[in-house]
Amino acid sequence: MLETLKAKGKNVYLLSNAQRGFTENELNMFGLIKYFDGIIISSDEECSKPDRHYYEILLERFSLDASETIMIGNDYIADIKGAKEVGLSALYIHQSISPEIKGELLADFKVMDGDVFKIKELIVK
Repeated sequence: MLETLKAKGKNVYLLSNAQRGFTENELNMFGLIKYFDGIIISSDEECSKPDRHYYEILLERFSLDASETIMIGNDYIADIKGAKEVGLSALYIHQSISPEIKGELLADFKVMDGDVFKIKELIVK
C-alpha cells in the first residue's frame, strides 16, 4: 500500500500515539521510514489522538489542506473521530487490534475485513 501511494505521487505522514524510541526502532527494523514524508509522535508533542490539536499540528507543520488529506486508521475514535473533527476525510480499517465499535463510525471509507489491499482500491486514483 505504501509503495502504491508513493508511486502515485502521494505524500504519506505518520501520526502515532506512541513513544519515539519504540516507533522509530520498528520503522527502521522493517524499512518503512523511506515511505513517510513526515512523522509525528505523540510523546514528542505532549498530546495524542483524538485531541484535535494533534491533528492541527500535522496540518500546520506540513502545510496540509484538510480537504485534501485523508486519515487511515484502525481506531474508530482516536483515528477516525479525531480526524473528522478537524475536517479530514477518514478511512477506517478494522483489524484484530481495533477497539470494539460502540458508537457511530464516522469514516468516509470502510474496510471491515482488515484487507489492507482494499485501501488502494478506495483512495488511490
